[in-house]
Amino acid sequence: MKPISLTVTLTKEQLQARQLLLNQVIEFDEVKEFQKTFGVDDEFIAQYVQRFSNWVQNRRLCDGCTGLHMCRQSTKGATLELLMDDDVLTTEISKCRYTREEEEKKSHLSQFVISDMPEHWATLTLASLELDQESDDYLLLVDAFTRWLRQPDAKGFYLYGHPGVGKTYLLGCVANMVAKSGKTVAFVHVPSLISKLKGYLDSRDELNQLLEKCKKADVLFMDDLGAESVTSWVRDEVLLTILNDRLEHKRPTWFSSNEDFKTLRQHYTYNQKGEKEEMKAIRIMERISALAVERKLSGTNRRKE
Repeated sequence: MKPISLTVTLTKEQLQARQLLLNQVIEFDEVKEFQKTFGVDDEFIAQYVQRFSNWVQNRRLCDGCTGLHMCRQSTKGATLELLMDDDVLTTEISKCRYTREEEEKKSHLSQFVISDMPEHWATLTLASLELDQESDDYLLLVDAFTRWLRQPDAKGFYLYGHPGVGKTYLLGCVANMVAKSGKTVAFVHVPSLISKLKGYLDSRDELNQLLEKCKKADVLFMDDLGAESVTSWVRDEVLLTILNDRLEHKRPTWFSSNEDFKTLRQHYTYNQKGEKEEMKAIRIMERISALAVERKLSGTNRRKE
């Protein structure tokens, strides 16, 4: 069988265009730096002139970029790199510095065993708060939380106040900082937690796994406590079980609620049938007050601003 020739003959015009491209490419600062780094000559660049041209064009898409929000790459946050491996030119897709910085900022998220926080809150900390226009009471709260983070205590905080004043936001800041310190965190929206648990009633293993995460996390944040519908099962089998375990093992627990201790006790006094169960309400409130210091957050509804 006659061998097949794979040689491609370029036309005069194609050769001229290739030479013109090479003349441009070898003058690029990026290419000169590549030659200096890897010790290759112009002849080597000529062999791969189109690849070097594409590489420079790709790199220059990043010129003037100040963050991922203005990325012009086809794959956001990724750049094309040319490297030498045993005298062979290789192509590699790598993460840009903004992607690496973003990942570093969010690396603590692996410490969350449960997270009902919005994704865009991942970088929040108390240090990121703008405090210039805040009230003295707000500043005192932030100071108290900061001191707790420096020297964690078995008692967390029970933060209550009107809807929209920023309770959950503050808890999110603290939760991120706890996770950054290397501790495991469970951040649960209580009504959502109850809904999930009800969905697991036919799967005891999944139900118990979720309860165990709430019990065993180094720090538990229970957001919007008191907004859930009260049943004997919710109060006595779910919430009391979690809180009792955490109290026995001295694991810090933080809360946010629209209710203060007094109105929260009333919330837990009546079951789904309207029957008064005052002693059971007292039992759960004893655990909450033992686990957290009650603090009020005043202010206007920030969601309307």
